[in-house]
Amino acid sequence: MSVSTLEQAPAPATAGKSPGRRAWIRFRSNRIAMLALVLLGAINIAAVFAPVLAPYPPNAMSIRERLQPPSIKHPLGTDENGRDMLSRLLYGARISLSVGLAAVVFAVFLGAIVGGAAGFAGGITDSVLMRVTDGMLSVPIFFFMITTLALFGATLGNIILVIGATSWMSVARIVRGEVLRNREMPYVEAARSLGAGPLYILFRHVLPQSWPAIIVSATLGIGWAILMESSLSFLGLGVQPPDSSWGNMLAKARGYMWNAPLLAFIPGFAIFLTVLLYNWLGDGLRDALDPTST
Repeated sequence: MSVSTLEQAPAPATAGKSPGRRAWIRFRSNRIAMLALVLLGAINIAAVFAPVLAPYPPNAMSIRERLQPPSIKHPLGTDENGRDMLSRLLYGARISLSVGLAAVVFAVFLGAIVGGAAGFAGGITDSVLMRVTDGMLSVPIFFFMITTLALFGATLGNIILVIGATSWMSVARIVRGEVLRNREMPYVEAARSLGAGPLYILFRHVLPQSWPAIIVSATLGIGWAILMESSLSFLGLGVQPPDSSWGNMLAKARGYMWNAPLLAFIPGFAIFLTVLLYNWLGDGLRDALDPTST
């Protein structure tokens, strides 16, 4: 290839733009990730505005209308107690999504502290914290969740804590790797030479460089947390009636699988779709935030 051909080659679309702008351009070009973002936005907005969008109170019963198929009056039909399925689905989304988001926030906070301290301090601190992390990874997590909730009660706060307390380990390992990569960078040495303390350097200069990896991990973790809450609720150790979540709606539908399959399909599909969308979004963010991408 001649020099003139090289000189005339078009510059990449992201050339000359800020890192954030380049990441957005890469993300926007990923159609699956954009579709996931739009649909998740719609699902979360519907959950926030459930009191406005729900056609009926979620616990309003009408025995005469039990197990009704979809109709104009009840777009998704009714359950075994005559409650409107659309209303319960919207209110269930509020709980399922809230548990997922809150548990991931807790897991990210704990994982960032453990991983940041391990990677920045090194030595015995690193060894101890990473062995604790490895030990937690070897625990049968679902059995631990069931035992903890059976002992301390299946309250909403306990559900969030137990899911968050069993999902921080991957965040800790990711943050540790990022901190090990960044702690010897020139800007860290410059901060040390100016007299900055270890904690200031860690929280002001090193941990912020880990945010892209943390965001991707958190996005993927939300889907996992929603699955865990749904599984616990399905077993009767999650959100308790009369409050609705997608998991306990699915549990109640077990006895009506043959004569009213929509009772199980509707919350099951909601769980499947939401988890799938969060995974698509996480994959898109991972590709967009990759600094080696063009």
